[in-house]
Amino acid sequence: DFPDVKIDDGFQLSIHDWMRKSRVIIADTNQTVYLESLALNKPTIIYWNKNCNEIDRNAKPIFEDLEEVGIYQKSPVLAAKMLSKVYKNIDHWWLDHNTQIIRKRFLSKYVALSDNWRLEWENLLRNIIIDEKK
Repeated sequence: DFPDVKIDDGFQLSIHDWMRKSRVIIADTNQTVYLESLALNKPTIIYWNKNCNEIDRNAKPIFEDLEEVGIYQKSPVLAAKMLSKVYKNIDHWWLDHNTQIIRKRFLSKYVALSDNWRLEWENLLRNIIIDEKK
């Protein structure tokens, strides 16, 4: 039972405000939300329909690692079971050394986190424009 669960309707707060206020993020699609929540280091459980969002064969090993620590689940039922298992002491699960190592490994490979992100994007876009003019 989760009496304090709130469903985001997208109208009251921005997604980032909701994430900051949330105890746990449940992401049911292979989209940006789970990348952002992992980057914010918010407890995150992800799952999606594998028939609609297949995991690239190169990414399968890291998703197996995410599954091993409970972040990735293969179905909504398994995601619900994981939430039930960790909800009362979610920080114990989330701050576990192995969970954090896997989270950081995933982020280093698939999420560009940088204090200089704006300069890096400007340089990337500038180089693309220069290459197109050649």
